[in-house]
Formats: sequence, C-alpha cells, structure tokens
Amino acid sequence: MNADQLRMYVIRPVLRDVDLWSQEAENLLLGTAAQESRMGQYLHQIGGGPARGIFQMEPTTHDDIWENYLAY
Repeated sequence: MNADQLRMYVIRPVLRDVDLWSQEAENLLLGTAAQESRMGQYLHQIGGGPARGIFQMEPTTHDDIWENYLAY
C-alpha cells in the first residue's frame, strides 16, 4: 500500500471524522502500519497469531475498544 495514499485518504480523514486529528496521531498510525504489516503487505499475523489488518490488532483488543471506548 502506498504510504502517502494511506495517510491522505484513510488515516487523516478518519482521525478528522472522529475529531482526534493531530500530526502526531497521524504519524503514529502510519508508523504503526509500517512496522506491524509493512504498510499492509501482511493482513494476517505471521506465524499463525491472532492479529489482523494493517495495524495487526488482535480480536480481543478490537472487541474491548468497541465495548469499552467507542460505545461511550
């Protein structure tokens, strides 16, 4: 995935939509995607672990965020 397009068309608009945009937050998410999945090259954790997606989030973390943060 192209890093500039990920930044401009996914990360920045989503952070702005949820009113959490800052340059630091944008850089942190882009850097996380770069480190965890080689910018989207891997969508399933190498070695059979549970992490998924460009940020390599584990299902239990996903569920916890939805239940204990986003729901409020």
